[in-house]
Amino acid sequence: MALLRKNLEVFVDPALGATSGEIELADALLVRSSGEIRASLLERATNLKVIGRYGAGVDNVDVALCSKRGIPVVYAPGVNAKSVAEMAIAQAISLRRNSIIQDAMVRRGDWTGRDRLAGDDIRGSTIGLIGLGVIGLEMTRIARGGFGMKVLYFDQVRNSIAEEELGATFVGLDELLSESDMVSLHIPYTPTTHHIIGVRELGLMKQTALILNFARGGIIDEVALADALHSGQIAGAALDVFMKEPPATDSLLFRAPNTLFSMHTAGISAGASRDISMSVASDILAVLSGRAPRHVYTLPSAN
Repeated sequence: MALLRKNLEVFVDPALGATSGEIELADALLVRSSGEIRASLLERATNLKVIGRYGAGVDNVDVALCSKRGIPVVYAPGVNAKSVAEMAIAQAISLRRNSIIQDAMVRRGDWTGRDRLAGDDIRGSTIGLIGLGVIGLEMTRIARGGFGMKVLYFDQVRNSIAEEELGATFVGLDELLSESDMVSLHIPYTPTTHHIIGVRELGLMKQTALILNFARGGIIDEVALADALHSGQIAGAALDVFMKEPPATDSLLFRAPNTLFSMHTAGISAGASRDISMSVASDILAVLSGRAPRHVYTLPSAN
C-alpha cells in the first residue's frame, strides 16, 4: 500500500466501486481471490489500463475479455511456491506421524497406543506430483534433496530439465496413482481438471497412501474422497482448498478419519504475502509507466 500510495491515488473498496463510482475512474484494479472481475464490471471500467490479481491464480478474472480489450492482467505465479511446498510437506509429515491424534490423546491424559501411533517416516518413500509447475518443482527439490524421496510426476508437458537435474520421473496418471505413497496436486482448476481425481482414480491408490491438495478445490471429487477415507481405500488426506470455501460444516470430509484441513492459507504466509504484494504492486506501476511487467498472464494456446 505504501508503494502504491507513493505513486497513485488509492481507493480501498470491497464492493469494487459498485456504488461509489470509483471503478469508472480507475486506471488500475487490484483484487484478491474474492472479487469477481466479469463483463458487467469491466463494461463500467472504461478507464482501466491494468488489473492486478494478488496470487498465483486468475480464475476470478475474465482474462479472455481483458485480452480482447487490451488490459493486461498481472499476477504472482510461483512467488509463493516455497511457502505452498513447505506447508504441503509439513502436513504430509503430520499425517504420516499421526500428530493430530497423538496431540488429542496427550491432552486428555491418554498415553496408550504409543507404538501403534508412532507412524512412519516419509524419507525414502515415493511422492507423485500431478502438475510440475513452479510449485511442483519446489516440491521436487524438497522431496529429493531433503528427504531422499523418489519423485514421479504427471503433466501435459514433459520437463527434461527436471528429469535430468532433479531426478523426477515422468509417468502416466494411472501409474503415478498406483505407485505413489503420497499424491500431491499442483494444477489449476479448469473444466478439464474438474474431478480429475474421482472414484476410479482413488481406487488405484495404495491403501497406505496419502493425498494432498494445495492447488484448487474441485480437482478432487470430495464425496468420492470422503468415501475412500471412510472405507480405508486410502490412508489420509490433507486439504488446503475446497470446491466451496468455506466448506459446509456438515461435509462428509469432516467426519472422515486421518484428515488435516486448512483455510486456503498455504500460499499466504507472512513472507509469501509480502513477496506477492510487492510483486503485483510493482507490476501495476510498471504497466502504468509504460514498462514491461515481470508477470503478465497469457491465455493458453488453443493447441
